Amino acid sequence: MRRMVLVPALAIIPWLPLLCSRAADQLVEAGTPTQERPGAFAGVESPVRHKAPGVGGTPASVAWVDDMRNSLGIYMWNHPTSQLNPYLETLTLVRDAVDRGDRRTVKLEMDTYFTMLALRAQGISEAEAKDLSAVAVQVTPAQAYGIVIPRSLRR
Repeated sequence: MRRMVLVPALAIIPWLPLLCSRAADQLVEAGTPTQERPGAFAGVESPVRHKAPGVGGTPASVAWVDDMRNSLGIYMWNHPTSQLNPYLETLTLVRDAVDRGDRRTVKLEMDTYFTMLALRAQGISEAEAKDLSAVAVQVTPAQAYGIVIPRSLRR
């Protein structure tokens, strides 16, 4: 009896990787978040970027911006009625500036981002501002860029 169950189970093992990859392909073909909710992740890039060595920001140097952008993208996905596109646009400018090594623009745009959060620009709720600022305060290398984090956002 045990052999009857074991033999078919062993016969499936060589096919398991193929079955799993096929299932993953079907999930990808079924639709991505941007197809299901247009604009939810518009402009949000993967945190992993392949760059030639010595060109622009390194993956490590832009990781903090990507963390904020990804957090914002997830927040936008979970709260589709929120008016967070200006925040995403600002973080995109920051990421581009980090890529170029433009420290002045990084400081300027991050100061703008934190001011937007402190003022709850675009009518975002206090909870939204609190959640987004918690991530930003935690990952932003403020001292390295001379970024001013408003006192109301620091904990």
